[in-house]
Amino acid sequence: MKELHKYIAYGQGIIWMLCIWLFSLQDLKAQTTVPDPNFAAAIRAACPTCIDANNRLLASATTLTSLDVTNKNITNLTGVVGFASLRTLFCAYNQLTSLPTLPNSLLQLYCNNNQLTFLPTLPNSLQGLYCSSNQLTSLATL
Repeated sequence: MKELHKYIAYGQGIIWMLCIWLFSLQDLKAQTTVPDPNFAAAIRAACPTCIDANNRLLASATTLTSLDVTNKNITNLTGVVGFASLRTLFCAYNQLTSLPTLPNSLLQLYCNNNQLTFLPTLPNSLQGLYCSSNQLTSLATL
């Protein structure tokens, strides 16, 4: 009987280790990476605690409410959706040709003076859109 308890305890340890490993894999998948080096540098300058050395967003990015990455030669905003509490995004005067999915919390979007040809589906929360001086031919219903 003593031997059986030993194997049960060993099995429980393995199960716990497996659970921890699975949760850590889920965290890695959930991390948002910023592929554009100029966007990553602009985030780092605006909020040093929001991004790590491998251009992955950190937990503090989820609480940031305003991000200004104006005039930083950015071509890709992939990863901006990781700013889950973002209310205002200034991304004017860059080299953007499209926008990725935006945070649902966004209230104000300043994307003027880029090379946008269309806008993605915009968050229902959006109250202000500043998109002049782009190559837009139409606007989605707001």
